[in-house]
Amino acid sequence: MIQIYWAKTEGIEGKMALTELIKDLPADMQQRAFRYKIPEAAYQFAVGRNLIRLGLEQLGMESQFSKMQFSENEKPFLDGVHFNISHTGGLVVCAFSKEIEIGIDIEKVETKDLNNFDSFFTDNEWELINASENPLHSFYQLWVKKESAIKLLGMSLKDLNTIDTPLHSDSLFFQGTKLFWEALDFGNEYCCSICTESPQMIHYSQIKF
Repeated sequence: MIQIYWAKTEGIEGKMALTELIKDLPADMQQRAFRYKIPEAAYQFAVGRNLIRLGLEQLGMESQFSKMQFSENEKPFLDGVHFNISHTGGLVVCAFSKEIEIGIDIEKVETKDLNNFDSFFTDNEWELINASENPLHSFYQLWVKKESAIKLLGMSLKDLNTIDTPLHSDSLFFQGTKLFWEALDFGNEYCCSICTESPQMIHYSQIKF
């Protein structure tokens, strides 16, 4: 099973001081929160770390929170649990599994000049986007699939165009690994996908601060 904790960050700045939000975090994380120059980024960071802390507490691993490490591509990890986090305008999501590697990505749907992003896609994906009745929607569908996959695999954004992601299928063999995707619903304003090594039951919990 995969447990997803999620929280809205929109408006939280006006309801709770950053000092209150980070009071249960380790000192190094509190210091990092204050280094953000943009308040929205500081609050997203703080909410995200609180979601990780809560998830580990629910798994009986709260003592491991301060031992969290990061790969060279900034993927957080701990022994004994798989987890991944993503945030976008107004929302933070964090996914946990005791059994399998996972990657998650969420994006707020906004109008973009898609031509600025062609280098991140394969030729086949770019054709699918441009042939779509709704190119923007297809762009986001493929983007969150691709980014959730590279997060699962521990790759970086520069590797996005190495995965020829299917638009109308939810599985793919890539470099000897079978990838499975599931779209997650956080409303029409967002596009979200989770990538796993096998289909799993997903349980959601909204956390309010």
